[in-house]
Amino acid sequence: RTEVSELVGTTRADVLVLNDDDLTYAKVRLDEASLEAGLAGIASFTDSLPRSIVLASAWDMVRDAEMPASRYLAAALKALEVETHSSVVQGLLARITTCLSFYLPPASRKAAAPGAAQSLLGLARAAEPDGDK
Repeated sequence: RTEVSELVGTTRADVLVLNDDDLTYAKVRLDEASLEAGLAGIASFTDSLPRSIVLASAWDMVRDAEMPASRYLAAALKALEVETHSSVVQGLLARITTCLSFYLPPASRKAAAPGAAQSLLGLARAAEPDGDK
């Protein structure tokens, strides 16, 4: 853990997002409170960048076997409901596919696929013509 001296003694925010200005590449882990609040409220972020940083950290945790893929899958599907950047949408769709194809336990894949398909179909039907949403 790294202590951020500027934050010692201040009121803690619900989510502490590292590299919020996206100034560099860093593989980070959110503390459990930030991870929980960030994933639970992923659709509440008003800006795409902090939402993407939270999801990128969670995806790294899935790939490193530190978090169940089902937890990421639920957050990624919620994020798609509000995401407006086409490149972020493409990345989320790719990671959702990877979760369903490889990272979920085999017994969970068949159970998760119909729900994910329903969510994606609903988003496709609600999509704006010629838009990214």
